[in-house]
Amino acid sequence: MQKVWILVLRLILSSCLSLCTLPVPGWHVAANLGPRLPGKFCTKFNDDSVKHDTQRTCKNYIDVYVNSLDSPQTVLPFEYSRFDFCQSNKAALSTQNLGQVLSGHSLQLSPLQIVFLKNQKCKVLCRKVYKQGNRKSEQQLHFLKQAIKWGYQHNWVVDDLPVRFCIEIVGSSRSEYCTAGFPVGCYMNGTKSTCFSNPRFNQENVFYINNHLDIIIGYQKIFSEAAGTENVGNADIYHIAYAQVKPKSIGYQVEHNSSHDECSNVRSAAKSMSIPFGRLLDEISITYTYTVRFEEIQGQTFLSRWDRVSSAVNVEIFWFSLFNTLIEVAFMALLILVGFRRSRREFSRYKHGEKSENCSKQVVPGWLQLRGKVFRPPRRCKMLLASFIGNGVQILTTVVVTLSLAVFGLLVPANRGGLLSCIVFSYFASGLPSGFVAAKIYNSFYRVSRCQKGSNLALTGVTAFLCPGLIFAVIFILNLIHQYKGSALVIPFQYAAALVSMWIGVSVPLTWLGIFLGSGKKSHVHTEKLSETDGFPSSDIVRLSGNRCHLCGQIYRLLIGGTLPFGSLFIQLFFIMNSLWFHQIFTHYGFLSMTVVLYAILCGLTTIVLCFFQLRKENSSWRWQSFLGAGFTGVYIFLDSIRYFFLKSEITGIASSLLYFGYSLIIAFVMFLLSGTLGYLACFLFVSKMYGR
Repeated sequence: MQKVWILVLRLILSSCLSLCTLPVPGWHVAANLGPRLPGKFCTKFNDDSVKHDTQRTCKNYIDVYVNSLDSPQTVLPFEYSRFDFCQSNKAALSTQNLGQVLSGHSLQLSPLQIVFLKNQKCKVLCRKVYKQGNRKSEQQLHFLKQAIKWGYQHNWVVDDLPVRFCIEIVGSSRSEYCTAGFPVGCYMNGTKSTCFSNPRFNQENVFYINNHLDIIIGYQKIFSEAAGTENVGNADIYHIAYAQVKPKSIGYQVEHNSSHDECSNVRSAAKSMSIPFGRLLDEISITYTYTVRFEEIQGQTFLSRWDRVSSAVNVEIFWFSLFNTLIEVAFMALLILVGFRRSRREFSRYKHGEKSENCSKQVVPGWLQLRGKVFRPPRRCKMLLASFIGNGVQILTTVVVTLSLAVFGLLVPANRGGLLSCIVFSYFASGLPSGFVAAKIYNSFYRVSRCQKGSNLALTGVTAFLCPGLIFAVIFILNLIHQYKGSALVIPFQYAAALVSMWIGVSVPLTWLGIFLGSGKKSHVHTEKLSETDGFPSSDIVRLSGNRCHLCGQIYRLLIGGTLPFGSLFIQLFFIMNSLWFHQIFTHYGFLSMTVVLYAILCGLTTIVLCFFQLRKENSSWRWQSFLGAGFTGVYIFLDSIRYFFLKSEITGIASSLLYFGYSLIIAFVMFLLSGTLGYLACFLFVSKMYGR
């Protein structure tokens, strides 16, 4: 046994070391949780302090980072360097954590040079020329036109804040709608157009590229009540409140002077930078320019910086959804309470041998005589059921840990990839409770501990490899599609190896350890094989048995079991879908946590009610029914994703459709395991309380 423990510790240590020795620097960023403070900027400081100050308490320049480009019409983000845009001479940002890689974030330093509090007039960034007959130029221009056609948008970052793009809304209570990203351009077509309402974009089958950006940066002076305005030497300290961009398409008639970076004053205000449809027939020159303007704001704290870029949602809809779910929970709890009290009275009355007034014999309903059957193991797939419940507990632990960190502000959007990294690490580290619960459930099916007889390895294999293996297989297929398309969501080999190392070196040993601990003692459940009339007088019993159509009951319990839990998640699912497929920022973790708590309660109560009706029909096969009935929530979620795909989303193309349904299938399967586990555990407690000694 000592050698086994040493082997397990070696596997865990080797897996942890594999995370620290990845070739990509900055892997440690994954552990940087908590709100990230905004940077400090100043305009005056002495040169010696700048040269020798390694802490860089303030700086007078602003770094602008460019992220991968994405589109609501595809599930294929591409890195900024894949496009023929202006590139920086500096090296790309190398600090990437696991979550950034899995979510396709690839930050690179942009060539923009912005000095704090220095307004800049039109300044030339670079100039791109595409010549006819040059194959490379034609390919680059074609890829750029495809990005415009599919609605790809830039994602820029300034001081950990996404650069927002606002659209004026006519005839609405809100004056503008802002998103974290601005379009590459727009494409005019009679049936489909990605252009916003602009009279300058009036030609059919023409691509308009946004080659000019008006950058607006809002700043605020840092103020301290104790010390007044903070300063370093003679320099006042500021922080950036927001960054906004107004893209424009400008066709320059005269190029800028080669000896200056300022734009030429000769331009046509009514002419846009257009790219004709079809093959390149003539030389096309695109000049990228930008302006910078600073605005001072008052009365905003750094904690509210994300309010300007997060998805603007009326929170009343969340409160309305929570109120409806709370009413459903109260109704189901009241129904269970009334039914439970009545059933216990009947149990107590007939247990003491009370007889009917019109009959000399005792009349006992059949469902009260199921005490010797309800604790029998399922007829088929005992180990599979135990492994499903163990994986559901692992997912439940991951959800609890992740939402707890998010509610306490440790997973803010500024920590890009932090949420996904936390989910992955929490899942692999939750193998211990998964194995422990799986062993307890599996042992409860037998009068003696089967795991002590050699079934621990088989249960470990099924629990640790079946469900995670299915998820990894789907992810592997989706990764092949990303690899074929050259997407930024491709998982590199070193990160894939790290994930497999964590799975084999951390999750599997912890699962085995949990099964070992869970099978150490006999499970304290009702596994005795009781007689069918146990607890009642064996003589003078008349059994009341009604018409039992078990197949009909199984069908409607499967259909009804996931309806109410799915209804409690519907509103949150809509905004989560928008966050995933429309690339909106989701920050309402408080409402999400309350919804998940009510969902778990409602899932358990609904399963208990259906289990009670099932037992009243003298059907004691409640184990798989309780799991599948609650797990049907995952089926409803997948059906809702199909509805969302055809009615709400803008996703087109075979590859993007396959990716969409692949990711939706993973989400539905995870919710199937989670909901089924909640339903089974709730029904198990109910049956133990009802029929227990």
